[in-house]
Amino acid sequence: MEFQKTLFTFFPPPKFLMTRAAGLSLSEDAVRFVEFGDRSGKPILAGFGAKQIPEGMLKDGEIGKPEDLKKILRDFRK
Repeated sequence: MEFQKTLFTFFPPPKFLMTRAAGLSLSEDAVRFVEFGDRSGKPILAGFGAKQIPEGMLKDGEIGKPEDLKKILRDFRK
């Protein structure tokens, strides 16, 4: 593990190969997201947010209004 850390110190991967970590949470009342970035080799919180969803869109793990949920997720992607 130490070798890999040393190797990446001298030969860091190009920025376009570095993927950002993200998380998405769907619940009956909201959609939430979190995104992590990198600053000077250390992980940072790059973004987060939540959007309330109408009642009945998600109920007991089932999607009641899939088209409405797609629209909300598209808005998050922006």
